[in-house]
Amino acid sequence: MNSPERPRGPPDATECRKLHRRRRANRVQPPPGVIEPKTPKTPKPSECAFYPWKLAPQACSRAASGCILRNERASRTVIRPRRDRTPDDLCAPHHPASALSVFEEVRTLTATPSAGAALRRRLADALHDTGDIRTPAWREAVEAVPRELFVPEWFERTDTDTGTLWTPLTGEDATLEEVYADTTLVTQLDGTTRPADATGPMYGAPSSSSTLPSLVVGMLEDLRVEPDDDVLEIGTGTGYSTALLCRRLGSSKVTSIEVDPDTAHRAAAALKEAGYRPHLITGDGLDGAPDRAPFHRIIATRAVRTLPAAWLAQARTGAVILAILTGRLYAYGQARITALGSGEAVGEFLPGTISFMTARRHAAGPIDQRAALAATGDGRPTSLGPDILTDWTGRFVVQGALPTATHMTASVGDSPTLDHLIAADGSYATLLRQYDGTWRVREGGPTRLWEHAERAVAAWRNAGSPTTDRFRLRISPAAQSVHLPDTDLSWNLPAEPFAPTAG
Repeated sequence: MNSPERPRGPPDATECRKLHRRRRANRVQPPPGVIEPKTPKTPKPSECAFYPWKLAPQACSRAASGCILRNERASRTVIRPRRDRTPDDLCAPHHPASALSVFEEVRTLTATPSAGAALRRRLADALHDTGDIRTPAWREAVEAVPRELFVPEWFERTDTDTGTLWTPLTGEDATLEEVYADTTLVTQLDGTTRPADATGPMYGAPSSSSTLPSLVVGMLEDLRVEPDDDVLEIGTGTGYSTALLCRRLGSSKVTSIEVDPDTAHRAAAALKEAGYRPHLITGDGLDGAPDRAPFHRIIATRAVRTLPAAWLAQARTGAVILAILTGRLYAYGQARITALGSGEAVGEFLPGTISFMTARRHAAGPIDQRAALAATGDGRPTSLGPDILTDWTGRFVVQGALPTATHMTASVGDSPTLDHLIAADGSYATLLRQYDGTWRVREGGPTRLWEHAERAVAAWRNAGSPTTDRFRLRISPAAQSVHLPDTDLSWNLPAEPFAPTAG
C-alpha cells in the first residue's frame, strides 16, 4: 500500500507561474457572444506574499520567506501560506473568501504597508487635534515618513527605589503601536550602549533618543519654513526629524549634523532606506556647517547654554533660529530668534514646557561639593525655599540669576537630605528646613548665591509671575541677555567657549 504523499511546502515563483497557467488553460470558456462578468478586484500585488514576481522592485523575491516589502516595515503582522497546505491550495485565486483558509497571520519584523499608513494617519489625526500639526504640508510629511525605519529598537524606562532602569526592546518586543505612540523613545545610553548591546535591564543616562512626534512636528511648525529654504539641523539623532524636513523641502535643501559617529551612521542608513539623501555631517553641531552656509532656517534638537556664534555667522539676515536654551539647573526655554546680521539678533520664548538633552560641549561638568557638605551653622532666615525649583518658570528665573550653579541633594552621615546649590567658583547655598516649616539658608564662598536668587524671584513675582513666553532675548557680539519687558529683571547668558566635558 502506497503511503500518502507528504504535503509540500510553499512553492517558489516558477512553480507558482506554472500552476496558474494550468488553471487558466483548464478554465471553462463562455459561449460565443456571451460576455463573462468581471470578477471582483484582486488585492494590490504589493499586499500579496505569494506573487513576488508582481511586487515592487524593492520587494523580497522569495515567496517562501513571507517577506513583503523590505522598505515598508509598517506592521508587525503579515499574511503567509499556512504550512499544512499544498501548492494547489496556495495557488487558488486569492480574491474569494473561500481561499482565505489557506493563509495564517504571523508576527514578524516585516509587514504590510497599509497597516503602517493607517497608524501614520492616526498619529497625524492626533497631532492635528492637539494643535501640533497646523499646516497641510507637515501633515503630509507625517503621513509619509515611516518612523519605524528610524526607531527599530529602544529602551523602556522603569523607575525603581534604586534608580531608573532601562529595559531593551528589540525584535518583536519593539511593537509598531509603540513606535507610533506620541512618546520619546530612548535609543542610546551613556554615549555608547544601544538596545541590541544590552542583555537585560540596566542603569544608565540617556544620550540619544527619538523625540516624541508632537514635539518634533510642533517645532517644525514653529520654524516657519518656506518651500525654498535651506535648513541646518543640529542633532540628526535617529534621522526621523531629518526625514520629515526632506519630505517637506527636498533632500538637497537639508543639512544635518550629528556628533556621535555610531548614531550618525545608523541615521544615514535609515534615511537612505527611506529614500532621502540630505547632506549629513558627523561633527560638533555647535560649529555649524560653514561650507553649506548661509541658511534660511536653523533648528537645534540639543539644548544650549548660549547661542553659538557660529550659528549666527551662518544665518542669513532675517533667518529664523529655533533653539532650546538651558543651564546648569536644567531649566529650559524654547527661543525663536531672528538674525539681524553682523552678529545681532532678537528673540522670543515660545509657550510650552519643552526640554532636550544638552549639547555635549555645553553639558555641566563636575563640581566640587566638599565645602558645601562640610559646612556647619544655622545660616540665616529666608522666605524662599527649594520648592521654587519645582516651578517651571521659577527654576528658569533662578537659573538666570545663578548661571554657573548646580543643584544637588545630599546628606552627610545620619543627617537629613538637604538641597545644595554649588557654583563654579566654589560658592554654595544650603537650604535648611525648620521644624515650623520655615527655611534658613547657609551660604559660603565668594558669592552669596541665594541672595541673587531671592532678588530675581522677587522681581518676577512682583511682575505677576509670568510664564517663560513673556521673556525676550537680545543678542550682540558683546553679550547675550534675557529680560522681562517693562521690568528690571534681566540676566546675561554665559559666554562661550565652554570647556569640553567627558562623553
